[in-house]
Amino acid sequence: MIRKIVPDETKDILTENLLTDETGPFSMSFAPDLSNLKLSMEKVGLIDPPLISPAKEQGKFWVVCGLRRALAAKELGWNLLRCRIAHEFSPLEGLMFNLYDNAATRTFNPVEKAMVLHRLEPLLEWEQISHEIMPVLGLPSHRPTFELYLRLETQLDGNLKVMLARGEMAVATAKMALDLAPEDSRVVGEVFSKIRFNINQQSQFIDLMDDISHQKKLSFSEILTMEETKAVMENPRITSARRAEALLSVLKGLRNPRAERAWNAMKRKTASLELPKKVRIQVPSYFEGTEYKIEISFKDGNELYSKLKNLIKIEALRKIKSPLEEAYIT
Repeated sequence: MIRKIVPDETKDILTENLLTDETGPFSMSFAPDLSNLKLSMEKVGLIDPPLISPAKEQGKFWVVCGLRRALAAKELGWNLLRCRIAHEFSPLEGLMFNLYDNAATRTFNPVEKAMVLHRLEPLLEWEQISHEIMPVLGLPSHRPTFELYLRLETQLDGNLKVMLARGEMAVATAKMALDLAPEDSRVVGEVFSKIRFNINQQSQFIDLMDDISHQKKLSFSEILTMEETKAVMENPRITSARRAEALLSVLKGLRNPRAERAWNAMKRKTASLELPKKVRIQVPSYFEGTEYKIEISFKDGNELYSKLKNLIKIEALRKIKSPLEEAYIT
């Protein structure tokens, strides 16, 4: 049974004396969005004072729970913050107090879940972590899940941690990054911080880079300094989203040059068909799909009917083979 922490006193503390580092012994917050909290504190003030404890440094205090409130106060420019001060409690009691205080009011992001498990791992037996702590965090009580989250806290690149905390990257993608060599994982973090990949594109990027790395015996850094990739990475004329698509396209070509040649040949073949205006055949990217698509723009039914009639007259359409067959023609 964890003893309830009872504050010894409540008093105003200089915010500059509150240690709000995310690496603090009781911290369970990472890259928090403080906008709503700051608005609330501006409008109605501080309703629930943080619980703090004296640090070894004279006059300084660790925030046991209420770190977000302390951070918000600092960002609002408050010089003083009303706090509850507790002296006598164990590290485990402080962590458990903070865990349940937070769990009652918000949902932990994946990085924060990793922080909780990493801090409690040396203090609790696995049975208590699996039966009590992981359900509170909304995690399955599986040892592999526990070990993955420990790795997220101790090994994941800093840029990727921020993306994971903000919901800009999936845990599965973070695991892919963890399974890379540390330097390659760092490069992934740098690329994701510069180019806006969506969640699906992130996993594609790592897969492609890993395949090319093994095929060509190159590090991720070396792949990205190749002429083809460098041209995309440094092209100032395309948007970040378009740069992501272009880079994936180049990587697919590097991974499978034969497929790239076949894909380009197929695009030339469809371009030579003399299709009606505003009619386009979409070839599956690098023949990764099993079907083509046709796009027709028209203003009314008569125009659509006319374009369909003209399409039927193009005998060369009959010579288009399935994507799989086309991929092996070249």
